[in-house]
Amino acid sequence: MRPDMDADRDTRLWRLDTFSDAIFAVAMTLLVFTFPLAGLPQNLGPEAVQNLLQGLSGQFETFIISFLVVGAFWTAHHRVFDKIKR
Repeated sequence: MRPDMDADRDTRLWRLDTFSDAIFAVAMTLLVFTFPLAGLPQNLGPEAVQNLLQGLSGQFETFIISFLVVGAFWTAHHRVFDKIKR
Protein backbone atom coordinates (compact mmCIF):
# COMPACT_ATOMS: atom_id res chain seq x y z
CA MET A 1 0.00 0.00 0.00
CA ARG A 2 1.21 3.49 -0.81
CA PRO A 3 2.21 5.70 2.15
CA ASP A 4 -0.21 8.48 1.11
CA MET A 5 -3.12 5.99 1.11
CA ASP A 6 -2.06 4.81 4.56
CA ALA A 7 -2.11 8.38 5.90
CA ASP A 8 -5.53 8.99 4.35
CA ARG A 9 -6.89 5.83 5.99
CA ASP A 10 -5.44 6.87 9.35
CA THR A 11 -7.05 10.31 9.02
CA ARG A 12 -10.46 8.83 8.19
CA LEU A 13 -10.18 6.40 11.10
CA TRP A 14 -9.17 9.24 13.44
CA ARG A 15 -12.15 11.34 12.28
CA LEU A 16 -14.56 8.46 12.84
CA ASP A 17 -13.12 7.81 16.28
CA THR A 18 -13.33 11.49 17.21
CA PHE A 19 -16.90 11.74 15.94
CA SER A 20 -17.93 8.72 18.00
CA ASP A 21 -16.24 10.26 21.07
CA ALA A 22 -18.42 13.33 20.57
CA ILE A 23 -21.54 11.17 20.37
CA PHE A 24 -20.64 9.40 23.61
CA ALA A 25 -19.95 12.77 25.26
CA VAL A 26 -23.35 14.10 24.22
CA ALA A 27 -25.08 10.93 25.45
CA MET A 28 -23.34 11.18 28.82
CA THR A 29 -24.20 14.87 29.09
CA LEU A 30 -27.87 14.29 28.29
CA LEU A 31 -28.11 11.96 31.27
CA VAL A 32 -27.92 15.01 33.53
CA PHE A 33 -31.18 16.38 32.12
CA THR A 34 -33.13 13.57 33.81
CA PHE A 35 -33.00 15.42 37.13
CA PRO A 36 -36.15 17.50 37.71
CA LEU A 37 -34.53 20.51 39.35
CA ALA A 38 -36.46 23.21 37.49
CA GLY A 39 -38.90 25.17 39.61
CA LEU A 40 -37.27 24.44 42.96
CA PRO A 41 -37.88 26.99 45.70
CA GLN A 42 -34.95 29.26 46.41
CA ASN A 43 -33.22 29.64 49.77
CA LEU A 44 -33.77 26.07 50.90
CA GLY A 45 -32.41 25.25 54.31
CA PRO A 46 -29.99 22.38 54.91
CA GLU A 47 -32.77 20.07 56.06
CA ALA A 48 -34.90 20.79 52.99
CA VAL A 49 -31.93 20.18 50.68
CA GLN A 50 -31.22 16.88 52.43
CA ASN A 51 -34.86 15.82 52.04
CA LEU A 52 -34.80 16.81 48.38
CA LEU A 53 -31.64 14.82 47.73
CA GLN A 54 -33.02 11.79 49.54
CA GLY A 55 -36.10 11.98 47.35
CA LEU A 56 -33.86 11.96 44.28
CA SER A 57 -31.67 9.07 45.45
CA GLY A 58 -33.32 6.63 43.05
CA GLN A 59 -32.61 8.96 40.16
CA PHE A 60 -29.00 9.39 41.29
CA GLU A 61 -28.60 5.60 41.28
CA THR A 62 -30.11 5.40 37.79
CA PHE A 63 -27.83 8.20 36.60
CA ILE A 64 -24.71 6.52 37.99
CA ILE A 65 -25.59 3.13 36.50
CA SER A 66 -26.43 4.69 33.12
CA PHE A 67 -23.22 6.72 33.16
CA LEU A 68 -21.17 3.61 33.92
CA VAL A 69 -22.89 1.59 31.17
CA VAL A 70 -22.30 4.30 28.55
CA GLY A 71 -18.71 4.64 29.80
CA ALA A 72 -18.18 0.88 29.48
CA PHE A 73 -19.45 0.98 25.89
CA TRP A 74 -17.16 3.94 25.17
CA THR A 75 -14.17 2.08 26.60
CA ALA A 76 -15.04 -1.06 24.62
CA HIS A 77 -15.39 1.06 21.48
CA HIS A 78 -11.86 2.40 21.96
CA ARG A 79 -10.51 -1.11 22.50
CA VAL A 80 -12.05 -2.21 19.20
CA PHE A 81 -10.72 0.83 17.35
CA ASP A 82 -7.23 0.24 18.77
CA LYS A 83 -7.20 -3.18 17.11
CA ILE A 84 -8.26 -1.99 13.63
CA LYS A 85 -5.41 -2.35 11.19
CA ARG A 86 -7.25 -1.92 7.88
